[in-house]
Amino acid sequence: MNVLLINSLYPPVAGCSGAEKAVTLLAEALASRGHKIGVVSLHPEHVETVEFVRGVKVYRLANRGYAWPFGGTSRSLWQRSFWQLKERWNREVAERVGKIFDNERPDAVSTHGLSGFSASVWREV
Repeated sequence: MNVLLINSLYPPVAGCSGAEKAVTLLAEALASRGHKIGVVSLHPEHVETVEFVRGVKVYRLANRGYAWPFGGTSRSLWQRSFWQLKERWNREVAERVGKIFDNERPDAVSTHGLSGFSASVWREV
């Protein structure tokens, strides 16, 4: 089966916690059983990457100049407000995720923490 998981972060990006550990365990367990697994996550860099981590294909989407909310840095009121506005419906990130769907053509999609993606990815699913 071809499965795509979506979560805000995926190790080894700093800021990973419980949800990321659960997604990692699920992805690696499914991959070890012969399933084709992809993970779509965010990272603080300004360029998108694709890498394989323990048999899991990991798409790391670029931050695109927004204030990174997952680190210990403080953000201005303007940056926090802009982030919250984009969280309502982020068409840009939905289109980027849609291209990954078109390439991967998953049989199943599992979404976890969508902070940074917004619910707009569900429309692409």
